Amino acid sequence: MKKLALLLIIGSTFLSCSSDPKETIKEINWLEGKWTAIVQGNNVQEAWSLVGDSIWKGESVFIREGETLFTETMTIALKDGKFQFVTAISDQNEGEEIIFKETERTATKIVFENQKHDFPQVITYETSGKDKLKAYISGKLNGEAQRIDFDFVRLK
Repeated sequence: MKKLALLLIIGSTFLSCSSDPKETIKEINWLEGKWTAIVQGNNVQEAWSLVGDSIWKGESVFIREGETLFTETMTIALKDGKFQFVTAISDQNEGEEIIFKETERTATKIVFENQKHDFPQVITYETSGKDKLKAYISGKLNGEAQRIDFDFVRLK
């Protein structure tokens, strides 16, 4: 009887760990919405929405004194059970996409890394409440550790 109970416990643990991708994608639904932050004198507006049930689409616009400096398009999707953050910036890398892979995920935080990228090598998003989103990019730039924080608040 003890063996049967142990098998049932182990079996239910494995079943609960295999999550439906449609549900996994919703684990970061705290990203959804329109956000704004002031970063290094620039107004940064970022918007995230779930497209269908499998891809997060995002767009950032960096504005200084009413002029758009650059835009960034982003997607977050599952690949082999982990999230990938894919970005393209209007005036960088000849418009080529850059892929960052998930290295950490909790209920309130997700971290993506690409150690081969010049800067940043790490992109982090975390929520501290319904209307607050903290993002930061970090890594080495010209051999020195750098970090840029984005303290977003939800636009109403």
